[in-house]
Amino acid sequence: MNLTGVSLMPKYLSPHLQDGVSVMLVASELALVGSRYGNIVYSATKGGVTALVRSLAVHCAPRKIRVNTLCLGATLTSMLKEAWTRTADAVEAARKDAAAVVLGMVGTPEEIAVVALFLLSSASSFVDGHALVADGGATIW
Repeated sequence: MNLTGVSLMPKYLSPHLQDGVSVMLVASELALVGSRYGNIVYSATKGGVTALVRSLAVHCAPRKIRVNTLCLGATLTSMLKEAWTRTADAVEAARKDAAAVVLGMVGTPEEIAVVALFLLSSASSFVDGHALVADGGATIW
């Protein structure tokens, strides 16, 4: 599912886009690094999304449509909080996730929204086919 839906974009979505718009697909920091947590297929599909974005950017370029990927790191969402509660010690799980990030914390939805807004706005008018990583530095370890 992670890759199948976005791979249909050229056929089904791009004809309906206005010239000059910006498209942002969401991937994961795990698209760029290996995972020790058994997320092999997830990482591969998110890596596929980041590779697909480069081809979509080329495909959409004649219409001045920019296509980029936002690769998210751990973000404080209800899904992450729920994952913590499924562990033996939710507080320790949250601490470990934060410790895996160079900045020592997981991101907030608001922080991710600012990055997404940048990619979708004219402020990023010269950014195309790029995988922008918002992970607090987790992938630089």
